[in-house]
Amino acid sequence: MLIDIALGFLISFGVNSMLRPVLRRSGWIDSPGERKLHARPTVISGGLGLFLAVAIGLLLLQVQATSILPSLAAVALMFFTGFLDDHTPIRARYRLIVQVVASFALVVATGAVVPNLEIWKNTDIAALPGFAIAISMLWMVGLINAVNMSDGSDGVSSGYGAIALIGILVFHGLSGSTPALSTPVAHSTQLLLLGGIFAFFLFNYPLRRGRHAIAFLGDGGSMMLGFVVGWALLKAGLPSGTDKPLSLWYAAWLIALPGFDATYCVVRRMLNGKDPTTPDRQHLHHLLKAYGFSKRRLAVTLHFTALILASFGIFLWYRGVPEYAAFWLLAGALIIYSSVVTVAWNLLAASSSTRQFNVTPSTSVGSERG
Repeated sequence: MLIDIALGFLISFGVNSMLRPVLRRSGWIDSPGERKLHARPTVISGGLGLFLAVAIGLLLLQVQATSILPSLAAVALMFFTGFLDDHTPIRARYRLIVQVVASFALVVATGAVVPNLEIWKNTDIAALPGFAIAISMLWMVGLINAVNMSDGSDGVSSGYGAIALIGILVFHGLSGSTPALSTPVAHSTQLLLLGGIFAFFLFNYPLRRGRHAIAFLGDGGSMMLGFVVGWALLKAGLPSGTDKPLSLWYAAWLIALPGFDATYCVVRRMLNGKDPTTPDRQHLHHLLKAYGFSKRRLAVTLHFTALILASFGIFLWYRGVPEYAAFWLLAGALIIYSSVVTVAWNLLAASSSTRQFNVTPSTSVGSERG
């Protein structure tokens, strides 16, 4: 396990160290703009580092499994779609088509189909015809976009991914499952990706106050990250040497915070009559920035919260809480999250209106800070 993580770390570190100048000259940079408030143009090398950590790592480790080629092909399709989008924007509908195709290919080729999904006692909706594959694909596409949407501040989305992947390792350790034997490709991919994220932190995570990121994930990196994490969580729900797999409603807690944020934003846009794919600046990281959080404080706060939620999901699984109860607890947490965030935005809007109303005649509105 440590060899896989170390190999992913070294490949990702090498790519970010050596290829940043090449990517900069090739135009793979993220420049500040209307919705992008970072201080300076930044090279989009993080996603390439993660992809090559997985692709080269799997080839060097010589993982023996019939699913290695279709798995790599699906991951490559997801990454390069986002990577091209970083350079030349691709319309949201076409990205969505690729996400559906890649998710379907990976789910079917590797058998990562949710085996059961209770929403009430003895009520398994995955048993309905066609529902198992449909739910698995919806899960994959949802996580791809949830992680991608969360990539708006240094270290946030990569940290979410690391927490989820570590949570799966904790599950394997507690359950006594044998993923290296039962799901070797998914397991090695997960470990290589985790090592790659640790290396990326050195170039992106706000480890100290005032530090500027020198590399970004980009859409290629964040979409691939959500893709692999979603796949790994599905595989953890399959029998793998344990009679107590990590069913989907427990697994959802491991990546709950970006899921809550994405669900809230999509529903809010639809209720306001907007296209749910239309980007805006009303995500959770935008809210915390509006309340004055620094990049470091923001990342630490979000990751601590995500870690608490993930730990709660593992606790529910470990204590044998019924799967349908885990679902309703998750739904309740989403309602609480949505209520708190809505109140926070309303207070912020009211505070902003009050400040504008109290501006004295001798003060120029254009000179106000905030």
